[in-house]
Amino acid sequence: MAAAMYYLSLYGYVLQTGDLSTWESMATSECGFCASFADHVRTIQQARHTVQGGTSRPEVARNVDLNGDASDAVVRLSASHDLIHEINSDGATVAVSAAATD
Repeated sequence: MAAAMYYLSLYGYVLQTGDLSTWESMATSECGFCASFADHVRTIQQARHTVQGGTSRPEVARNVDLNGDASDAVVRLSASHDLIHEINSDGATVAVSAAATD
């Protein structure tokens, strides 16, 4: 569970830095959210935009499911993140995402 909470805590860091190394090394191929978020970060980087905000705070696990032989677990977490501003190279805000809890 600690690994899952750490993973979600990377959200703001990855947005702000574009550093996907840990994010992608921990992602599974089945995680659609993980891949979609990585694609979004790449799009921001390719546009040479920066991000301010987005710091995330994972909450306590909502649910943990084990497979039949208990060799794998699916952990469902909630997390909140701060307001996110995407800024272009001219310093203008081009997108704002509201603070949210997922």
